[in-house]
Amino acid sequence: MILVTLISTRIIDYGTLNTSDNLSVFDKIIKSLSSISYEVYLVQYPVIFLFQYAGINNNLKILLTIYISFP
Repeated sequence: MILVTLISTRIIDYGTLNTSDNLSVFDKIIKSLSSISYEVYLVQYPVIFLFQYAGINNNLKILLTIYISFP
């Protein structure tokens, strides 16, 4: 969990510090993900909590959580 946290914070830091005009596709994706990361965080945990008590398949829970969390 610590490794994932450190990687995530580095990606967010990279996306917010890179301000050049000629960005590659990878840079644009990272920049857009870093700009919505806090909103995804705010939505993701209540969704996970609610799906915890739903009697559905785990794979379907994962897909629905991803679908609902990302705008």
